[in-house]
Amino acid sequence: MTIIPILHENNKPVDRPLKRLIIPKGLPVLFLLVVSCHLSIAQKVKFTSNTYPGLNYRGLSGTVLFKSYMQIKGSPYLNDDWLPGKLYLENGDTLTGLKIRFDKYKHQVQVYHELLKRIVLVDKNTINSFSVSFNGTDHLFKKETDLRSRAKSDDGCFVELLSTGNVALFKIYYDDVTPLATPERPFIDEFIPGVEYKLKVGDNYENIRLKKSSLIRLFPQYKTQIKHYARKENLRAKREIDFARLVVFVDALYSTDDKKSTDVSGK
Repeated sequence: MTIIPILHENNKPVDRPLKRLIIPKGLPVLFLLVVSCHLSIAQKVKFTSNTYPGLNYRGLSGTVLFKSYMQIKGSPYLNDDWLPGKLYLENGDTLTGLKIRFDKYKHQVQVYHELLKRIVLVDKNTINSFSVSFNGTDHLFKKETDLRSRAKSDDGCFVELLSTGNVALFKIYYDDVTPLATPERPFIDEFIPGVEYKLKVGDNYENIRLKKSSLIRLFPQYKTQIKHYARKENLRAKREIDFARLVVFVDALYSTDDKKSTDVSGK
């Protein structure tokens, strides 16, 4: 018989002497190779009560989570379900067919590891952007390292791209944690979700509200065009999708003017 050590049983980490997996002789070599490959991932990492440091899965670096938030009521996730999605890495690779969950409290990306049946916290430094699908729509999130927001993260945050261009509209999800007025065992705190919006104009970020006046304040030179376009298209700026259309319109005006000024200065 061949004896191969395993790192977990019943889907739970163990810190006592590990049980062994006994494989009878005569099984196909392919089966043994598959099992060995599965276990070799676990054997390459140091086992602790909380993480497998240095895990590398399909080109990703990260750690395996065994515990989530304790004693906090509510959820810090954009969606509690594992969402189908893609990861776009800083090295240019794109990983598809993943199950992704976005932690909007710490602005971290988690992937469900099919092989280990574990949650992998992906190293943020390896991620450029990611997309997830829900409510029949793909949502693209990009990492911004210089943006100051209400997100509880000092190593950059992920913004949802509502529009792109020289004038781009970002949506930032975040959570605050506040003490419960009346603690409910086992909870002593709770997550309070929120969102904020930013305009990125060139390399600068501006706070923005979903109001025409807020957009006109930043682009007073386009006041007449903005009002006319909103009236013509029957846009209500308080609606996110309509405000995004207004930003796309302003981006077209801004980009045209920017090109003209570049052409003039280049002559």
